[in-house]
Amino acid sequence: MALIHIKELTRAVDTKNRSWYSELESKQKKEFSAWMTMRIISSCANDNNHRLSLVLTNEIVNINFNNFKDHPELIWKLLTCVGTGKIVYHPWISPYKKKKTNYVLEWLEKNFKFAKIKDLEALEQLLDKREIIEYAEQQGCTDKQIKDLKKLLK
Repeated sequence: MALIHIKELTRAVDTKNRSWYSELESKQKKEFSAWMTMRIISSCANDNNHRLSLVLTNEIVNINFNNFKDHPELIWKLLTCVGTGKIVYHPWISPYKKKKTNYVLEWLEKNFKFAKIKDLEALEQLLDKREIIEYAEQQGCTDKQIKDLKKLLK
């Protein structure tokens, strides 16, 4: 058995099974992700335990995580301190995804400081690449600014 099942992992943390990590096979130990486990354990479906799980995970495990990341068994033992003794459901909360930056809109905002953002958004959507460059030339942008704009539009 090479895979670590999430149910087994969360059950071991919830029941404070400190020997669970040391009982894993070597392939499973390589697969163990302390960061992922910390992320799973910090969320709890039970409203009463949700804040407790989050605070304990942050205060006990996350606070010195970078110092201990090369010692997964120690991190495991710290994670078991977060367990409440009762098995609870830990939903996965995905990490924040950074929105893609609209570089053309950023360029328009930077170079047309007095224009309203809504007007610039409409301009960017209505015009194609060539028309945006023509508009920039008509508005008196320097050659360097137009060159930068062309790079962004590629």
